[in-house]
Amino acid sequence: MARRTLEDWQTIIEAQLASGLTIVKYCEQNKINPKTFSSRKATLKQRDAQPGTSEQNGFVQVQSDMKTSA
Repeated sequence: MARRTLEDWQTIIEAQLASGLTIVKYCEQNKINPKTFSSRKATLKQRDAQPGTSEQNGFVQVQSDMKTSA
């Protein structure tokens, strides 16, 4: 089996959250080592906490053509 990318792990982690299952139960059902799951989750959390490394930081650039009057 090919190694999973961090993007693959992001998808897996999102699926676990959406499933409502605990990490252990989700990993059992999907034949994933829970220690590996937790390690990759921590890696992604750390990566996303660093400025400029997250693809989505929660902000959207907005441009406005509206003029305000004082």
